[in-house]
Amino acid sequence: MGNKSILFTCISIKKWITVILNCVIFNAVLNCPASFAGTIVVKGSGIMEYELHDETGKIQLPNYSSEFYRQTVIKVGDKWTKIHVSIQLPSESLTSKFPINIHKLLPTLKRFLRPVSTAQSNNVQIRRLATALTANTHTVQESVDKIIGFVRDNIKYVNTINDNNDALYTIKKKRGNCVGYSNATIALLRAAGIPCRSVHGFLYREETQFFDEKIEKLLFRTGNFHRWIEIYYPGIGWIQSDPIISKNFVHPDHIIFHINFNEQTELSFTPFYQTVDLKDLLRLSVKKIQLQELNVYPYPQQLLYSIICKAGTDMTNANIKEINSKFLDFRHKRSR
Repeated sequence: MGNKSILFTCISIKKWITVILNCVIFNAVLNCPASFAGTIVVKGSGIMEYELHDETGKIQLPNYSSEFYRQTVIKVGDKWTKIHVSIQLPSESLTSKFPINIHKLLPTLKRFLRPVSTAQSNNVQIRRLATALTANTHTVQESVDKIIGFVRDNIKYVNTINDNNDALYTIKKKRGNCVGYSNATIALLRAAGIPCRSVHGFLYREETQFFDEKIEKLLFRTGNFHRWIEIYYPGIGWIQSDPIISKNFVHPDHIIFHINFNEQTELSFTPFYQTVDLKDLLRLSVKKIQLQELNVYPYPQQLLYSIICKAGTDMTNANIKEINSKFLDFRHKRSR
C-alpha cells in the first residue's frame, strides 16, 4: 500500500530488504520453471481437530463431505464447538474425460456453469482464454491443471480486502487476493464447460486476531478468512482445490464456513466475520494434527515459500517472477 509496497501489500520495507537478501542465496530457486508450482503430492492423508470458542454465537459451521474431504462439527455447548477435518489424497489420476458432455449433466450441476456477476464465464475474453488453455487437453484434470496454472503464473497475489475481485477485473489487472483467484478460476472453468463453485472458510493460522486502534475494532488478519473452490469431475464427484496453494486437494487447515450451492447465495452471501466488535471474541485452537506422507509445499518451492512466509505474506508464480525481476534489476544496478 503506498510506497511501502514494492510487491506485496502490507509488507514493510524492512521485510522487503530481508526478502531481497535471501533472494541472493536462493536465486537458483527463483528461476524454477512454472511446472514446480503448486503442491505435487502422489498420496497421503491428513486430519486436524479444532476447538472453536465463539462468544458471538453467530457461527454455524456445516457438516460436509465431498470426495477426499470431510468436515464433522460437534456442538459441545453454547460457546464451544469441536471441528474434525480429514482429507485423503487421490490414489491415482483423475480420468474424467474432457470436454464434458454438458447435455448429460443433471440440472443441479448445470447451474454451476452459469455466469454470475463475480465470475463472468460468458464474457468473450474469458471464453476465448478458456478455449485456448484447454485446446489440447483430454481429461478434466488436464484442463484444471492448465487453468489453475495460468492463474498462478499470471495473476499476482495481493493481500487486500477492499478491491474489485471479480473474475474479469482480476484477469485484466493481473492481480487479486484469494477471492479474485477463486473468481477467475471459476469463470475460466465454467467457460470451459466444467462445473465449479466457491467455498468460503477459514485458513487456520496462529495469532489470527488483532486490535485496530483507529476504528476500535477487533480484526482478523487478512489471509485467515479464505476462499477456495470445488470442481466437479464426472463419475467421481466434487473435489476441492485452492488455486493459490494446491490442485485437486486442500490441506486440513481449511475449515468450511459456507459453500455456494446456488446462484442466489453466490451473489448475496456477505461474510459477517470481516470485522467484529471488540467484545465479540472468536478463538480457534488446534487439538490434534495427524499428517501421513502429506507435503504441503514441494521441493524446491518450499524453500522459497518458507522465506516469504517469514515476511508475512503468500505467494504464487506471478509473485516469484516479479521477485526475480526486482532482484535481477537490483543486482544489475549494483554491478554498474
